[in-house]
Amino acid sequence: MQSSPPAFADYGLLIGLSAIFGAAFMLNGLAVQTVPPLTAVCVRLGLAALFLYFVAKMAGKKMPSVRGVGAGRLWLFIFASAVMGNALPFFLITWGQQSVDAGLAAILTSISPLLTLLLAHWLTLDEKLDRYKLIGVLFGFAGIINLFGFDKLLSLGDEALRQYAIVGAAFCYAVNALIVKQLTGLPRYGTVAAVLFVAFLVMVPFSLILDGPIALINSGNISTVSIVAIVLLGVFASAGGNLLRFKIVERQGASFLSQLNYFVPFFALFWAFIILSEVPPITAYVSLAMILIGMAIARFGAKRIVTSGAA
Repeated sequence: MQSSPPAFADYGLLIGLSAIFGAAFMLNGLAVQTVPPLTAVCVRLGLAALFLYFVAKMAGKKMPSVRGVGAGRLWLFIFASAVMGNALPFFLITWGQQSVDAGLAAILTSISPLLTLLLAHWLTLDEKLDRYKLIGVLFGFAGIINLFGFDKLLSLGDEALRQYAIVGAAFCYAVNALIVKQLTGLPRYGTVAAVLFVAFLVMVPFSLILDGPIALINSGNISTVSIVAIVLLGVFASAGGNLLRFKIVERQGASFLSQLNYFVPFFALFWAFIILSEVPPITAYVSLAMILIGMAIARFGAKRIVTSGAA
């Protein structure tokens, strides 16, 4: 719970985390230049899990026990979060970015908070849609349709499939937002290290069987740029980003952190322009504006209900 109004340092942390998560899309674009998506994600998750494990160990935190009452149920949710919050969406985004620009990928995934509202309406008893949330969701979907283009919306071409894959990643993040509610109250560092470790184990067989990373390494076709990008994705985006996320939640709470969704797409567009020289079409900015307006309307509705209830 927030103990004091957000200070300049809190907004600094929020902007810093937005810049890190925004840079992940640019780094994905560099990683898949010479490394297949499955292997890129596998290595990223392995590095992140290892880094957070040592951080948790230094902080005296342990990973959740595999024994005891409720351990099976707990690890089921850890597995679900590993797949839906990390392994599957990371792969879908990375695979999609083999032909979809980083900035566009960030815009496509920015609809995730609005998808969460839809899922919460169907799957929970106390988070139903009201008119503000519904209008917000409709704005978000209109933005995605505008980004795809009406003429390509039902297309099954390669580019459209990769865009659908990235929207699928946004759906995975929305599902994970509901899953992680079952992991509250646990040691954060140890729990996230466990989630990332399980996600890494899930990706290992797919990488070994489908990508053949050993043969890829022996071929010498992997560029230094891709290697550096994957290391940065694992250590800074996944591990460092999660640590910074915890810090922000501890200082100001989850509601303050949710403002992250407004900033990440802009940083993604910025990094993509600076590093990759990507210049999105005007429709991308219009779509982003529509999605952000949708999130703002939904957020206003939620605040309005809370205020009315308190009165």
